[in-house]
Amino acid sequence: MKFLITHRVIPILREQQSDQHIEHRHIITVGIGESFLAEKIKDIEESLPDSIKLAYLPKVGMVRLRLTQTAPSPVTIDFYHQQLIKRLGTHVVADKDISVEQAIVEAFTKDKLKLAAAESCTGGRIASGITAIAGASAIFDCGIVATTTE
Repeated sequence: MKFLITHRVIPILREQQSDQHIEHRHIITVGIGESFLAEKIKDIEESLPDSIKLAYLPKVGMVRLRLTQTAPSPVTIDFYHQQLIKRLGTHVVADKDISVEQAIVEAFTKDKLKLAAAESCTGGRIASGITAIAGASAIFDCGIVATTTE
């Protein structure tokens, strides 16, 4: 496999590379499903020039929007990025390509807030996700995983 990648696949990919510049912008949303989100921003999506595409990348509890610009346009990708952020308001937790956990750590750090987690059915996954982020110790006070009501 290494031989094929090194001597066959990589040379083909190098030949196909172009000088085309590709730009991405991301928006992380929560609290709104993909179909409701699509309806809410339908007019913005329909107004995108051919050089800018919008991708919906859903995961449990969130939808990541990715704008991709592949060619110069009279209206830049930043214009549409800001339009989407403004339209989606409180559903936006991040305007860049980061995880929801990273967005929480950044927002809590900026606002000098602390976080504690009390979990049961999640088995500590929320605390684990937050504490895996560098700098989380500045905002994460404690967590408890209780599987009984006592």
